[in-house]
Formats: sequence, C-alpha cells, structure tokens
Amino acid sequence: MSALTNRPPLSVASLRPARPQRMRPAIVIVGLRYGRTVLQGLMNRNGGGAFDVAGVCDLDGPLAEEVSACFGLRRFRCLEEIIETPSVDCVGLFTGPTRRAGFLDELIAGGKAVLTTKPFETDVDATAAVLARARQAGLSVHCNSPSPAPVAELRHMQDLMASGIWGRAVQARASIWASYRETADGSWYDRCEECPAAPILRLGIYTLNDLCDLFGECQSLDILSSRIRTGRPTADNAVAQMGFPSGVLASVQSSFCMDGYMAYQNEIEILCEGGVIRRQREASEPGEERTSVAVYAAQGGMLREVDRQSFSQPSGTYPLEHFANAVVRNQSNSAEYDARLLRSVALIDRLRHAETRIATS
Repeated sequence: MSALTNRPPLSVASLRPARPQRMRPAIVIVGLRYGRTVLQGLMNRNGGGAFDVAGVCDLDGPLAEEVSACFGLRRFRCLEEIIETPSVDCVGLFTGPTRRAGFLDELIAGGKAVLTTKPFETDVDATAAVLARARQAGLSVHCNSPSPAPVAELRHMQDLMASGIWGRAVQARASIWASYRETADGSWYDRCEECPAAPILRLGIYTLNDLCDLFGECQSLDILSSRIRTGRPTADNAVAQMGFPSGVLASVQSSFCMDGYMAYQNEIEILCEGGVIRRQREASEPGEERTSVAVYAAQGGMLREVDRQSFSQPSGTYPLEHFANAVVRNQSNSAEYDARLLRSVALIDRLRHAETRIATS
C-alpha cells in the first residue's frame, strides 16, 4: 500500500469501462515539488493546449493547498480519489523515482495513463512488470527521457552517421551542467543509494539516454564523482565513461558547480573519421527552446562547417502532444519504447556499482 492511497492496489481485471474519448484529456498533476513547474507550463498553454488540467495532489498538505489555490484547481487527497474520478483520463506523476513503479501500478490498475519524468525508476524488474501491465491494460506510460521516440534532432544525427559521408563515429564528448547550491533536506536527493552519482542521475541521464539512442546498448559504464560545494551527502560533480559495441567511446561531464553560463546545454559532439557532428542549444526564449545540429568536415587539416539545421522541442522536452494523442486513442507503449525505458533504468541501476567517489578536502 502506498502513502498516496488508502487501500491495496487494484488488479487490472478491476478496470472500469472505457471512458468516452475526449479531444483534450483531463490530467491531474501528482507530486508538486517538481510537478509545479510542469503544471505552470500546462496552465500557460491550457487555452489551446493538449490537456484540461483537472487538479493537483501532494502528500504535503500546505503545498497542495497553495498550488490548488494559486491555479484555481481541485485538490485531490490521494491516488484513490483520482482513480475513483471517472472524468480524469491521465496523471502527470512527478514523485521521486524510487518505488515509483508502485504508484504507476496503482494508476494503471485504475485505468489511468501516466506521464512521468526522468529518471523513470531505479528497479529494472519492477519497471518491466509495470510496463507489461500497462500493455495488458492498453494504457500509455510516457517519460520525457527517453521520449516515446527519438526526437527530430537525434534522428537527424542518426541519419548523418548512417550516410557514411563522414566516416565511422569514433568518440563522443558530451556535457550538461547547472549551478545548484543545495542543502540537505531529507529527500531522496540526499541518499547515496537512491541518488548515486547525483549529477549524472539528475542531469546527465538525459545525455546517457541520448547516447544510447545514437549508439545502442552501453557495454561499459564507469563513473568518477566528487563533492565540491554541495550541502548534500551526495556528489555534485561527476564524469561518466561509456563504451559501445561499435567501438565508440563516450565521456559525459555533468556538474552542479558551474555558475551563470550555458546551463542545461546537453551538448553532444561526435568525432567521426572525417568530420564532427555537434548538437548544442540555441539562444531562445523560455518555453521556446531550440537546438542546432551542425556538421564540420575535415578539409586541409581544418574543420569547416558544411551544414547546420535547427530543431524545436529538443531532447528531454515533455512529449505532451504525443502523450495526449495516445490517451485519446487508447494506445499503449510500443515494444520498442518499453525496451528503451528498460535500458534507461538498467543504466541507473549500474550507476550504483560504477561510481567511484573522489575524496575532497
């Protein structure tokens, strides 16, 4: 039994009859510590967006009351209340990843599709079981990373490598960072077992997922991490080293200690035999993020830009339209997407065993 419900999980056999299809499914946001940010985006576009926001839910009563009053939304007290509301079609679940599969299981058994956030879960077996139950129930379970299908920028990078024009990919360098001056608060962010290699798990997981979409299953993973200025017991600075079956070697730098510039870039540079493919964020307004993918050819011992394309909705963006369409059409995940979700959770599980902590003064 979870803390957000008052009874044991329902069985799939107890699903209610299918609800009438709606053009804009009704969604409840659960977990407001982070979910409030997603809610703000939904409310900003609610007049013509993908969803009708039906309410909010959080175990923190004052927070739930504050957010429900701020946005004029119904406050749901627990998952059971959401499940028993026929007008609710789906849930945005933004609780921590540890034991999230239990919440997913309850919602799926109650007939609700789910949109959640990275990292998807930390237990591979629990993830496999809940995804199987979602397929059986005909419900979608989507995440922002990995997304239901590789986004346009990644497909373009895959096409560039498949063309063979630039030779074989050899190495990849990637980075993502931000400036966090955090203090311990008793959340899962403070627990080394639940949050290993914290900058990689919390930020770099976007990049790890993208690299696996580009190069396939990761064969080896090693992590170095350190604590430079965080008030948490977990790390705030880390580097991942990855190896892939093709022979590609990749490094991912992720840190919470980089002040004031280029935050959340999620840049990837692929070094090929005859050139370089580089993805980076473009300057843009909040909510209108764009990325560019540029190709640099090796000519006369120098690199010269020969192509650049721009893309909206970069990797890591919540797949709102895709999820809404899946809910309206009663579509479950594809087998390929479930496999990518499992691959991501397996990477998270490996972080615990791969991390080597560097002592700092």
